[in-house]
Parts: sequence; C-alpha cells; structure tokens
Amino acid sequence: LQLRNGAFIGWEYKTFSQEHMLNYEQICKILSEDQEVIDIITKDLLNVYEDSYTLDSAQILANGVSVTYTPHLAVHSALPPIIIQFHPHASQDIMINAIDQCFQVYLRSNQLPVVLFISSDKTSKSFFDPFVQLQSKSYLYHLPNTVWSRKCLLISERSFGQGAPKDENLNELVALSMCLLQDEQIIATLGRSQNAAIQHLYNKYKTIFDPDCNNQL
Repeated sequence: LQLRNGAFIGWEYKTFSQEHMLNYEQICKILSEDQEVIDIITKDLLNVYEDSYTLDSAQILANGVSVTYTPHLAVHSALPPIIIQFHPHASQDIMINAIDQCFQVYLRSNQLPVVLFISSDKTSKSFFDPFVQLQSKSYLYHLPNTVWSRKCLLISERSFGQGAPKDENLNELVALSMCLLQDEQIIATLGRSQNAAIQHLYNKYKTIFDPDCNNQL
C-alpha cells in the first residue's frame, strides 16, 4: 500500500514468500468472519439489526468458501439460517453443493436457510440463466420456486453497474463483492466512500492485502 501524507495513492506490489500469500479463499474467509461484514450481509438480506447474526461455520472449498450464519440470540430464533457461498466463478457444481448444504442446515435447525451466492468474476451461463433480477434491489438476482431454501439469491459481476450508480450511493453488499475482485482501482474507489460500513471494508481489506500498512497509518 502506498500512502502520501496519510492518503491512499495506490498499491505497491511486493513479492511475498508463498507462506505469506493469501489466496481468494483465505481472503473470503477472513472477511466473512468479521462481524461488521456479517451485519452488512444480514441487514441487506433480511433487514435485521446489527449483531442479530453470528458466524456458525466457515469452510474453505476447492473453488471458494461456504459460510453459515445463525441468529445470535434466542429471541431471534425465528430468523432463518443464512448460507453464503463465495466463488470467483459460479457453476452448476456449486449449486449442487449448496443444495446439499441447505438440507444439512435444515436437519440441524428445522428451518430452510436463505442462500446468497457471491460470484466476483464470471458466472457461467447455465448457472445464471434461471435467476431473475429483483425489482426492489436491482443488484440482486433470485432463483424462483426453490423447495430447498427460503430464498436463493445471487450477486455477480453483472450487479456492479446496477448497485453503484454513483460512488456516494454504492450499496454495501455490492462493495463487499467488488472487494473480492482485488482490483486496485476499485479498492481505491471504496476508500473514498463516506459510508462507514464501506470504509470498514476498505480498511479491513487493505490490512489483509498488506499487513504492513498498520505500521504506516
């Protein structure tokens, strides 16, 4: 990370030893375990208060990360579990895995979960075609008539233009997905946002990308 008088001016790429490099799956796992990130996701999906959900499990897969959130307090027990699937490239194999996970969650909680796929890069045509754009939230797509989930939603690279008409109006869930592209210009854009949640995403991500930045701020 390059700073001038405390301001972001760009990324300085370094060569790290393999043991210090983080791949896509590790970055997704770190972000998904952060409580403010959990709040961004759950507020957008279910319009709940902060700290309504907590991390139940986070599993690194061969091609992504699967995360389950559950209601934080007994008073929220009526709320459904939430499954988040982070994948750079969403495909039919990922859908099969998610359906199986939904049944496993249902057996434990006796509730069908809400599922959200976050695909930060290209989504295969066979995966994307059954999804329909939500009228109320143009950056989200939903899969109609699923019997294995309460809702099945998708945010993909096609969502970025829909969710961010202007920098100051950038949706927080879209910003999270944009972080995962690991594009320096996109990350710099997030750093200029006045939205506190998006600023947190920016600060969290830059710390993951370059742990040394904590010593420079």
